[in-house]
Amino acid sequence: MAETGLAMGHVELILRDADGMIKEYKQFDNVVTNVGDSCASELLFGDEGVSTCAGAAFNKIGIINGTYSLAEGSTMSTAAAAGTGGNNIMAIVDAVATVPGTAGTQGTETTIVNSGHLFNFVDNQNDTNVTGVILVDALCTESVVAGQEGGCATKPAAGEIFATQSTTLAVSGGDTLEVTWTITVGSA
Repeated sequence: MAETGLAMGHVELILRDADGMIKEYKQFDNVVTNVGDSCASELLFGDEGVSTCAGAAFNKIGIINGTYSLAEGSTMSTAAAAGTGGNNIMAIVDAVATVPGTAGTQGTETTIVNSGHLFNFVDNQNDTNVTGVILVDALCTESVVAGQEGGCATKPAAGEIFATQSTTLAVSGGDTLEVTWTITVGSA
């Protein structure tokens, strides 16, 4: 009998209106990027040959607006260059990763969620579309408003995308978005 290892990801989006009512709910599987595969292997087996992974902790969640092409080859620079105006990373916020102490029979599930740092859409972001989500290891280098977390004026100077997924989500002023990413490492 052969054993196979699996790493799967699943994304859940909950968009709420200004009154806290669920406006839209979506869930789907993600695509782990080539860099994500390399970084996972490096962390599992200790080969530090992938310089982009040195000290990487993929515990930040970003949202994208603009034209976005989902691909295993997605990188921070291709995501940032994909949108109109040359920058379509709308915002990146810190998230909390929870790794269980023991594995279950179906694998180990790590959950990464931005519940403490929701994406808040204000009046200047009315009628915007979110077209993708990314699981990354770096925050934006310049915020839209100094000292305000999240909104990206420029892409992160460094950093990588572990996993990604495209979507279509219409947001308006007063909305909040919670993203929960679940990565399952297990065997079949």
